[in-house]
Amino acid sequence: MEYEGFRLRSFIFQDKEKIHGKRFSLQGDSNATYDFNIHGVGHNALDVTAFCNYEKIARNSNRMEKDLHYLIDYRAKLASTLASEANNRAYRIYEEKIKVNIEDIDYTFIIDGVGPKAIKMTCQVTYDEIATSHRPLESYLKNLISSTYRMDDPELISKIDREWAQDFEEKKKRRQQTIKDEEERRRKREELEEFLKS
Repeated sequence: MEYEGFRLRSFIFQDKEKIHGKRFSLQGDSNATYDFNIHGVGHNALDVTAFCNYEKIARNSNRMEKDLHYLIDYRAKLASTLASEANNRAYRIYEEKIKVNIEDIDYTFIIDGVGPKAIKMTCQVTYDEIATSHRPLESYLKNLISSTYRMDDPELISKIDREWAQDFEEKKKRRQQTIKDEEERRRKREELEEFLKS
Protein backbone atom coordinates (compact mmCIF):
# COMPACT_ATOMS: atom_id res chain seq x y z
CA MET A 1 0.00 0.00 0.00
CA GLU A 2 1.29 3.44 -0.93
CA TYR A 3 1.45 6.32 1.53
CA GLU A 4 -1.71 8.14 0.35
CA GLY A 5 -3.77 4.94 0.52
CA PHE A 6 -2.31 4.17 3.94
CA ARG A 7 -3.20 7.70 5.07
CA LEU A 8 -6.83 7.39 3.88
CA ARG A 9 -7.20 4.02 5.58
CA SER A 10 -5.75 5.41 8.81
CA PHE A 11 -8.31 8.22 8.89
CA ILE A 12 -11.14 5.77 8.22
CA PHE A 13 -9.91 3.33 10.88
CA GLN A 14 -10.16 6.08 13.51
CA ASP A 15 -13.94 5.59 13.30
CA LYS A 16 -15.13 3.11 10.65
CA GLU A 17 -18.78 3.62 11.55
CA LYS A 18 -18.75 7.15 10.12
CA ILE A 19 -18.42 5.77 6.60
CA HIS A 20 -19.82 2.25 6.91
CA GLY A 21 -23.33 2.17 5.51
CA LYS A 22 -23.08 5.53 3.70
CA ARG A 23 -25.35 5.70 0.69
CA PHE A 24 -24.69 7.69 -2.47
CA SER A 25 -25.79 7.90 -6.11
CA LEU A 26 -23.80 8.30 -9.31
CA GLN A 27 -24.81 8.87 -12.92
CA GLY A 28 -24.57 5.82 -15.16
CA ASP A 29 -25.20 5.09 -18.82
CA SER A 30 -28.52 5.83 -20.55
CA ASN A 31 -29.24 8.54 -17.94
CA ALA A 32 -29.51 5.87 -15.27
CA THR A 33 -28.72 6.75 -11.68
CA TYR A 34 -27.13 4.01 -9.61
CA ASP A 35 -27.51 3.84 -5.87
CA PHE A 36 -24.53 2.55 -3.91
CA ASN A 37 -23.77 1.68 -0.32
CA ILE A 38 -20.43 1.32 1.45
CA HIS A 39 -21.09 -2.15 2.79
CA GLY A 40 -17.68 -3.01 4.19
CA VAL A 41 -14.58 -1.27 5.49
CA GLY A 42 -11.69 -3.68 5.02
CA HIS A 43 -7.98 -3.60 5.68
CA ASN A 44 -7.11 -2.91 2.02
CA ALA A 45 -10.35 -1.78 0.40
CA LEU A 46 -13.91 -0.53 0.73
CA ASP A 47 -16.74 -2.82 -0.38
CA VAL A 48 -19.16 -0.80 -2.49
CA THR A 49 -22.49 -2.52 -3.10
CA ALA A 50 -25.33 -1.90 -5.49
CA PHE A 51 -28.76 -3.49 -5.38
CA CYS A 52 -30.79 -3.93 -8.55
CA ASN A 53 -34.41 -4.93 -8.02
CA TYR A 54 -36.18 -7.19 -10.48
CA GLU A 55 -38.59 -4.47 -11.65
CA LYS A 56 -35.62 -2.41 -12.87
CA ILE A 57 -34.05 -5.47 -14.47
CA ALA A 58 -37.31 -6.18 -16.34
CA ARG A 59 -37.27 -2.62 -17.77
CA ASN A 60 -33.86 -3.13 -19.47
CA SER A 61 -33.18 0.62 -19.42
CA ASN A 62 -29.36 0.36 -19.25
CA ARG A 63 -26.59 -2.11 -20.00
CA MET A 64 -26.31 -3.42 -16.43
CA GLU A 65 -30.03 -4.24 -16.30
CA LYS A 66 -29.87 -5.85 -19.75
CA ASP A 67 -26.87 -7.96 -18.70
CA LEU A 68 -28.63 -9.07 -15.51
CA HIS A 69 -31.82 -9.84 -17.44
CA TYR A 70 -29.91 -11.97 -19.92
CA LEU A 71 -27.97 -13.70 -17.15
CA ILE A 72 -31.12 -14.63 -15.21
CA ASP A 73 -33.45 -15.50 -18.09
CA TYR A 74 -33.65 -13.44 -21.28
CA ARG A 75 -37.15 -14.77 -22.02
CA ALA A 76 -38.71 -13.57 -18.76
CA LYS A 77 -40.76 -10.38 -19.13
CA LEU A 78 -42.21 -9.89 -15.64
CA ALA A 79 -40.32 -8.91 -12.49
CA SER A 80 -41.95 -11.77 -10.58
CA THR A 81 -40.74 -14.29 -13.17
CA LEU A 82 -37.23 -12.83 -13.01
CA ALA A 83 -37.23 -13.08 -9.20
CA SER A 84 -38.37 -16.69 -9.33
CA GLU A 85 -35.82 -17.63 -12.01
CA ALA A 86 -32.99 -15.79 -10.21
CA ASN A 87 -33.68 -17.63 -6.97
CA ASN A 88 -33.98 -20.97 -8.80
CA ARG A 89 -30.69 -20.33 -10.61
CA ALA A 90 -28.83 -18.59 -7.76
CA TYR A 91 -26.01 -21.15 -7.88
CA ARG A 92 -25.37 -20.20 -11.54
CA ILE A 93 -25.70 -16.46 -11.06
CA TYR A 94 -23.69 -16.16 -7.85
CA GLU A 95 -20.18 -14.71 -8.38
CA GLU A 96 -20.85 -13.76 -12.01
CA LYS A 97 -19.31 -10.47 -13.11
CA ILE A 98 -21.42 -7.57 -14.31
CA LYS A 99 -20.13 -4.37 -15.91
CA VAL A 100 -21.56 -1.18 -14.44
CA ASN A 101 -20.96 1.98 -16.44
CA ILE A 102 -20.47 5.09 -14.31
CA GLU A 103 -19.85 8.33 -16.20
CA ASP A 104 -18.49 6.41 -19.23
CA ILE A 105 -16.13 4.24 -17.15
CA ASP A 106 -16.81 0.51 -16.76
CA TYR A 107 -16.52 -1.05 -13.30
CA THR A 108 -16.71 -4.77 -12.66
CA PHE A 109 -19.14 -5.77 -9.92
CA ILE A 110 -19.50 -9.34 -8.67
CA ILE A 111 -22.91 -10.75 -7.85
CA ASP A 112 -22.75 -11.83 -4.23
CA GLY A 113 -26.40 -12.00 -3.31
CA VAL A 114 -29.62 -13.22 -4.90
CA GLY A 115 -32.69 -12.35 -2.91
CA PRO A 116 -36.47 -12.32 -3.33
CA LYS A 117 -36.52 -8.61 -4.23
CA ALA A 118 -33.12 -7.77 -5.70
CA ILE A 119 -29.67 -8.83 -6.86
CA LYS A 120 -26.76 -7.61 -4.74
CA MET A 121 -23.49 -6.72 -6.48
CA THR A 122 -20.18 -5.72 -4.89
CA CYS A 123 -17.05 -3.99 -6.09
CA GLN A 124 -13.91 -3.66 -3.98
CA VAL A 125 -12.14 -0.32 -4.32
CA THR A 126 -8.68 -0.26 -2.75
CA TYR A 127 -7.46 2.68 -0.71
CA ASP A 128 -4.61 3.19 -3.20
CA GLU A 129 -7.14 3.45 -6.04
CA ILE A 130 -9.23 5.90 -4.04
CA ALA A 131 -6.17 8.03 -3.24
CA THR A 132 -4.67 8.17 -6.74
CA SER A 133 -7.34 7.52 -9.38
CA HIS A 134 -9.36 10.22 -11.11
CA ARG A 135 -12.10 7.82 -12.18
CA PRO A 136 -15.61 8.80 -11.02
CA LEU A 137 -16.26 6.17 -8.32
CA GLU A 138 -12.82 6.55 -6.74
CA SER A 139 -13.01 10.37 -6.89
CA TYR A 140 -16.42 10.36 -5.26
CA LEU A 141 -15.18 8.06 -2.47
CA LYS A 142 -12.13 10.26 -1.91
CA ASN A 143 -14.36 13.35 -1.59
CA LEU A 144 -16.71 11.45 0.71
CA ILE A 145 -13.83 10.42 2.99
CA SER A 146 -12.42 13.97 2.96
CA SER A 147 -15.76 15.44 3.93
CA THR A 148 -16.47 12.78 6.59
CA TYR A 149 -13.13 12.82 8.42
CA ARG A 150 -11.06 15.68 9.76
CA MET A 151 -7.97 15.18 7.63
CA ASP A 152 -6.09 18.30 8.77
CA ASP A 153 -5.55 17.28 12.41
CA PRO A 154 -1.77 17.72 12.97
CA GLU A 155 -1.63 15.19 15.83
CA LEU A 156 -3.36 12.52 13.77
CA ILE A 157 -1.18 13.26 10.73
CA SER A 158 1.92 12.94 12.91
CA LYS A 159 0.65 9.63 14.32
CA ILE A 160 -0.07 8.34 10.78
CA ASP A 161 3.43 9.34 9.64
CA ARG A 162 4.98 7.44 12.58
CA GLU A 163 2.84 4.36 11.79
CA TRP A 164 3.87 4.59 8.12
CA ALA A 165 7.56 4.78 9.05
CA GLN A 166 7.17 1.84 11.44
CA ASP A 167 5.28 -0.18 8.83
CA PHE A 168 7.96 0.66 6.26
CA GLU A 169 10.73 -0.56 8.60
CA GLU A 170 8.84 -3.78 9.34
CA LYS A 171 8.41 -4.45 5.60
CA LYS A 172 12.10 -3.75 5.05
CA LYS A 173 13.05 -6.25 7.79
CA ARG A 174 10.70 -8.89 6.35
CA ARG A 175 12.14 -8.33 2.88
CA GLN A 176 15.70 -8.72 4.21
CA GLN A 177 14.71 -11.88 6.09
CA THR A 178 13.09 -13.30 2.95
CA ILE A 179 16.27 -12.65 0.96
CA LYS A 180 18.35 -14.25 3.70
CA ASP A 181 16.05 -17.31 3.83
CA GLU A 182 16.16 -17.61 0.05
CA GLU A 183 19.96 -17.51 0.04
CA GLU A 184 20.07 -20.19 2.76
CA ARG A 185 17.72 -22.44 0.75
CA ARG A 186 19.83 -21.92 -2.37
CA ARG A 187 23.03 -22.75 -0.45
CA LYS A 188 21.49 -25.94 0.99
CA ARG A 189 20.21 -26.98 -2.44
CA GLU A 190 23.67 -26.49 -3.93
CA GLU A 191 25.22 -28.53 -1.09
CA LEU A 192 22.69 -31.32 -1.68
CA GLU A 193 23.40 -31.31 -5.44
CA GLU A 194 27.16 -31.45 -4.75
CA PHE A 195 26.62 -34.33 -2.36
CA LEU A 196 24.46 -36.24 -4.86
CA LYS A 197 27.05 -35.75 -7.61
CA SER A 198 29.87 -37.20 -5.45
